[in-house]
Amino acid sequence: MMKSKSCHSSRPSCYFCEGRNLTCKGFSLLELLIVLAVMGVLAAVMIPSFSKINEKAKVQALSGTVHGVQIAVEGYRLDNGHYPTGNEVVAVDLIETLKTDGYLRQTPTNPFTGAPYTDSDPAGQIKYTYDDSTDSYQIQGFGPGNAEAVVDVSPL
Repeated sequence: MMKSKSCHSSRPSCYFCEGRNLTCKGFSLLELLIVLAVMGVLAAVMIPSFSKINEKAKVQALSGTVHGVQIAVEGYRLDNGHYPTGNEVVAVDLIETLKTDGYLRQTPTNPFTGAPYTDSDPAGQIKYTYDDSTDSYQIQGFGPGNAEAVVDVSPL
């Protein structure tokens, strides 16, 4: 008995295979379209979740940077007897002061831009405010668009 050869279709017999002693194997166009449609629906559901996770990770990295700057500010106070002065000081100026005095080794990387902090960062900006009357400070880290403070710390 002769063994049958395989063909292109998942049906046992198709127009191409009839009379040729072939057994059809493979997927039909409809089956492939259904699989692609299911994959498209899954991708549409998952992509927004991944973007939210990415945003949360950047905010957590910003929080770590703000806390690192806070530790450097506290070290500055221990050595100098006072906090760095300034009202609404952007990260670059404060970081330069802390680097010059040896409290930071390098300029931290902005998690939203992936580059060292600048005065014109579109997101992830850090602002430092010192209140002379209470001898305290506030460090704020801003999220996307620099519209809302997502991290806010005061003296330890």
